[in-house]
Amino acid sequence: MLPRSFYLLLLLVILIPEGCIRKKQISGKEFIPREVFVDVLVDIHLMDGITNDRIFYRRYENVDSIDYLGPIFEKHQVTLQMFDTTMYAYSRHPELMDQVTALVRTK
Repeated sequence: MLPRSFYLLLLLVILIPEGCIRKKQISGKEFIPREVFVDVLVDIHLMDGITNDRIFYRRYENVDSIDYLGPIFEKHQVTLQMFDTTMYAYSRHPELMDQVTALVRTK
């Protein structure tokens, strides 16, 4: 009969790769789905490019970022809290944020 340590080692050999292979993802009701998050970031980047133009600043000096982010969030049916929660989660997993950033750059 084989010793217990053999079975324990065999169990570890089977379970450890499974944990490494499993793809990380951010999901849940409080998070924005990845595809929508990418679209939101694309719109934010476009709006940021528009609002950083000096002609915009001459016309609208006292514009707060929430003034132009609000319509973007409404368009995609997300809230500021969902956006903040999702951004924080992705900042804790840089490899996932790199994937999202690559998708934003290609759109």
